[in-house]
Amino acid sequence: MARMERDDLIKREPDPRDKRSSLVSLTQAALARLPAGRAFCARAIRDMTKGLSREEVDTLVSLLDNVEALEA
Repeated sequence: MARMERDDLIKREPDPRDKRSSLVSLTQAALARLPAGRAFCARAIRDMTKGLSREEVDTLVSLLDNVEALEA
């Protein structure tokens, strides 16, 4: 997080309700980079699943959702 703060991607502010914590938010510079990041992720997902049928992709997504729920 220190690097992201140094690169002006996030800002930290003290949490007024809990002085031990910080509230973290994205800066305008980070928000401006979101569309490119989303496009990169979409291309990566397409590349990783290009050999799968729609049904196989749906199954994969369902399985990953189950794994994510187990971690919660």
